[in-house]
Amino acid sequence: MGCDVEKREGRPRLRLLANPEPALPRLPAAPFLASAPFRPGELPVTAWVPLDHATRDLVWRQAREAALPTELWVRIAVESSRLASEISSLTGRPDHEVIRQLDIAAISPLDEVQNPVASELRRYAAELRKGHPTTKAGEVLALRLPEEISGAWNAAAGEARLEMPRWIAATLEKTPPECVAWEVAAAATSRSLGEWAYASWLRASANAKA
Repeated sequence: MGCDVEKREGRPRLRLLANPEPALPRLPAAPFLASAPFRPGELPVTAWVPLDHATRDLVWRQAREAALPTELWVRIAVESSRLASEISSLTGRPDHEVIRQLDIAAISPLDEVQNPVASELRRYAAELRKGHPTTKAGEVLALRLPEEISGAWNAAAGEARLEMPRWIAATLEKTPPECVAWEVAAAATSRSLGEWAYASWLRASANAKA
């Protein structure tokens, strides 16, 4: 706001001049798909999870038995356990039945993808079958998760009314013994573990009704 001085009849007179409305700051535009050509679920989120002594021992023992890096085994174990519980809850079938059907599906994946596009997933599946060094988990474990898995874990922990570390510990106690085989089958068929688990359950249910 400013002022202008006019002379009228020989006497100065003040007049107020209003400044124009200030321009609002422009909000930053959301990333366009051209610069971020992937769905949000593919963006990794690092979760720092404190582990109590009993959970560290369980993780060390099971990861070493599976011959996988600790972080990878925990991710596979928790997600497979969560999926088995979720399918059981949605279908009304007991956990052990869901796990048995997925174990059967993992033994003989019927639709393994053989085209070159899936070569990296097939390589990953082959790597899972090999032995890998396992390191002991510390008091805090860093888990790099896709956003959709991170969100699903947080939602499941919330439904169980547990903090994330306690939910992970409780979920690990129910780990399906053949969960790594599930991950191998999922990668071999170019699916996420969740996509594979649901597709395999639906196929088994359809075959049982046929």
